[in-house]
Amino acid sequence: LAGPVLDQLTPAECLAELRAAWGTPGKYVFVSGNLKLEGDAEAQIQAAYAKADAVPVAPVVDERKLTWDYTDFGAPGTVASRTHVDDLDITEVTFSNGVRLNLKKTDFEANKIHIAMRLGDGKLSEPGVAKPGIGVFANVVFSAGGLGKYSMDDLRRLLAGKNVGGIFNTTMDAFTLRGETNREDLMLEFQLLAASVTDPGYRPEAVRKARQLIDTTYVSYLHTVQGPISLHVESLLASGDPRFGLPPRDQMMARNQEEVRQWLAPELQHGAIEIAVAGDFDVDTLIDAVAKTFGALPKRDPRPPLEQQQLVYYPASPFTEDYGIDTATPKAEVRVFWRATDGLDVHRQRRMHILASVLEDRLRLKVREQLGSTYGAFVEPVASDIFPGYGYFEAITDVDPPKAKQIQDVVVQVAAELAANGATQDEIDRAKNPILSSINESARTNGYWMTVLGRAQEKPQVLDWARTRTADFTSITKEEINTLARRYLGAEGASRVIIHPFPAPVASPLLTKPAPARYEPPPDGA
Repeated sequence: LAGPVLDQLTPAECLAELRAAWGTPGKYVFVSGNLKLEGDAEAQIQAAYAKADAVPVAPVVDERKLTWDYTDFGAPGTVASRTHVDDLDITEVTFSNGVRLNLKKTDFEANKIHIAMRLGDGKLSEPGVAKPGIGVFANVVFSAGGLGKYSMDDLRRLLAGKNVGGIFNTTMDAFTLRGETNREDLMLEFQLLAASVTDPGYRPEAVRKARQLIDTTYVSYLHTVQGPISLHVESLLASGDPRFGLPPRDQMMARNQEEVRQWLAPELQHGAIEIAVAGDFDVDTLIDAVAKTFGALPKRDPRPPLEQQQLVYYPASPFTEDYGIDTATPKAEVRVFWRATDGLDVHRQRRMHILASVLEDRLRLKVREQLGSTYGAFVEPVASDIFPGYGYFEAITDVDPPKAKQIQDVVVQVAAELAANGATQDEIDRAKNPILSSINESARTNGYWMTVLGRAQEKPQVLDWARTRTADFTSITKEEINTLARRYLGAEGASRVIIHPFPAPVASPLLTKPAPARYEPPPDGA
């Protein structure tokens, strides 16, 4: 639809629109945050702006001549193995130091290359009990600390006009670095990512930024539904496991950079590395870029067995919780959870997605059309492929606060009816058809293939998952869905959460409520 319009568009027309948009006289000042201004707030804002505007400003003068110094990581690594997966057109490379590389050359986006690296063990190695919140704290301080040779300001100057970048994140089973680049800046992108692993900055300003962000986030949690979810419910669903959700504010603010350094250093130096790349590139050129950066690093350790760290327990008994948030938004949120199982069996996980879609459709019809609520419903299976046996169904509904308890009962009732009587073939088809359509569409996107490539050597079965998507979803039967419904969606297993605007029941102060006690499994392992 956009193509014909873009073909006819001229630079002169664009310039005319730009001038019209920027031609409005005056300036507009927007102030947001938790500042309370007494009296005439507009006048105070205007006065503050006028005072700042009157201060003379001179251009910043920095005499330093910055040059990019992260170009030599040692002798380029050699390729220990290289295979091509013909039916998926994927190339898998392993370097002599153990670094793995998975590639898929595509023409979906001209001159755009997606890169994602998985390193080490992520939150599985987190010292969570002793240092709650360290994973989230690390996300902020690692990236904001720049590199050993350059601050973030230096990097902005050095990399201006280049299509490079790197976003660090701590996931449950790995640390990740993600970036996008093009053919021209490909080597610079890999040098930047390799420098992030070999020489992180750990600067003091990163800690200041982290604590400012933490403070702002926790203040916002007093006023948004995400507060009770992050600070209480996510931990409750994992029986108090500190790797889930966030700790109280004082515990999070107690984290420091030295703790992050001690945790990350061995992972960065020796942790297993697997790199995924999808996009518009020359395969041999890209392999050479990785050989000169990550392939040149010291030998990487294989991923260790972490069976104990992979034990997570859903609560033994259903729970009911009500939370209050200080908000002027006249809306409550109802959540219902049913214990399920993990997503290690992709065949079962796909059927759990269909069951969630059927339940969502029934809730939408009941809540919106029969009860007259203006809000919809959302249902998803949370099925871990890291923690054996751990998973649940979650239903979320936004409602008028006076109807919250009623709607919550309706959600449990609708799920129980689905468990007792099963779904119809029409409901199964309505759930399957959009997914089958999206499968065809996603196969033509780099984003989907990055999910396949990310662990293609560590977990080769993901390739079979890609191969079987269409056939497996097509083969789903009503009997399979109804078996899962009977197993998981009974009313006796429903846990309930309501988040109200004030006034509402509040069990204890939101930002300081301790995490629930860790649940140990019963002797029979149920």
